[in-house]
Amino acid sequence: KGKEKLKLQVYFGKKGVKTIIQGNKESDLYNLVHSIVFEQQVIPFNKALQGEPANYIGTDEAGKGDIFGPLVVAGFQYDESIRNSLIKIGVRDSKELSDYQIKQIAGKLKKLFEGKYDVVFISPEKYNGLYGNFNNLNKLLNWAHSKCAANLLESTDAETVITDKFCNLTLNITSSNIDQKYTLEQTPKAERFFSANSRKC
Repeated sequence: KGKEKLKLQVYFGKKGVKTIIQGNKESDLYNLVHSIVFEQQVIPFNKALQGEPANYIGTDEAGKGDIFGPLVVAGFQYDESIRNSLIKIGVRDSKELSDYQIKQIAGKLKKLFEGKYDVVFISPEKYNGLYGNFNNLNKLLNWAHSKCAANLLESTDAETVITDKFCNLTLNITSSNIDQKYTLEQTPKAERFFSANSRKC
């Protein structure tokens, strides 16, 4: 469309067809193509959740594209009182960090903020068993993100749960021990919240 281009990639594998759109996710063209391919409108970036809640849980995953190794979903509870500490130890979008830096920061987070994080670790063996139950990677991811968020909500007073919108499913956060009300936000580029604001400091 004019000078703007998108790439549509379709993979055929043992688990079915995987379709990926590559390009500027903030553009009208991306939204149009996404709505045609997936029959669902995306939330334009500038109309998605704005600002940063004062007290929230963020979740994300790693390893879903790897052939070897575990699938891991991690969650962390942020509140304004620990903001400067997170900036000081170098927390930001992992795409801006080396593997060494990630390992160093992870160790500091575990040491300084015990009780503010949770990790759902899915080994290849467990993944195979769970995939047999869900028969869909997005449903499996939805379960893992929901479990991670629920574990943190049981022990914290977070007001919001934020995660990337990786599929059409809504997180199913259920537990008999969760009493507080919370807002669920599934939004594109969810990693922008703390990292975007920390660069301004």
